[in-house]
Amino acid sequence: MLGTAPGGSAAAGLGPFWAAFPIPPGSTISERAEVEGCPNWLVAEQGVNEPVEGIPPQLTGLQTTNRVRDLDGLESALFNLVLNTNGVFLEVYEDVVWRASVLRGTGPRAEPLSERVLGSHCEPIEGDTELCVSKNLAQWTEELHHRRTTLAQVDHELYPGLQEPFPTEVKTTFDDAGATYHFINPAHCDPARMDFSFTAHANAIVRVAVRPGG
Repeated sequence: MLGTAPGGSAAAGLGPFWAAFPIPPGSTISERAEVEGCPNWLVAEQGVNEPVEGIPPQLTGLQTTNRVRDLDGLESALFNLVLNTNGVFLEVYEDVVWRASVLRGTGPRAEPLSERVLGSHCEPIEGDTELCVSKNLAQWTEELHHRRTTLAQVDHELYPGLQEPFPTEVKTTFDDAGATYHFINPAHCDPARMDFSFTAHANAIVRVAVRPGG
């Protein structure tokens, strides 16, 4: 099922159509997925099923086979992911992404991945023009970001382990007074900047000492 992007497709950056998301828990997995393995029905079910023995639906994604090497195959896999599963990422072989970036460009002004648009070899099925659409890499990226953000914001009960994928701040609570924790500083992740004396201005190591509250 496809819908128009919230707030207008141009504003959302998702392209002309985007998949309705998330698929409600308990939805029946299609017979095609079960019979033809397209997509893997076990993965699709894990992202949609009702909680089993206290385990909620899981964050899922798909991986293509090494036969997906052209742009039509790449876009087909992306549509398969967003239309038939609650998946939020797709793992593909690096060369097909490189080929897409070279042939179609990157960024919001890139060309669509395929030529499956009206007027080309793509013909609507029973008048459904939504099936004749293609997106560029930037639009697909935004749709997957949109899915991750949606789960993080509105489905905490169903997906308790998810968080906002692009947080503006990170908070951690420490309860064990007297303990000391060390972390890698991602802004200065360089072995040459590891200073265990903690006197350097830009250190790859962060130390947090927990002290009793007053």
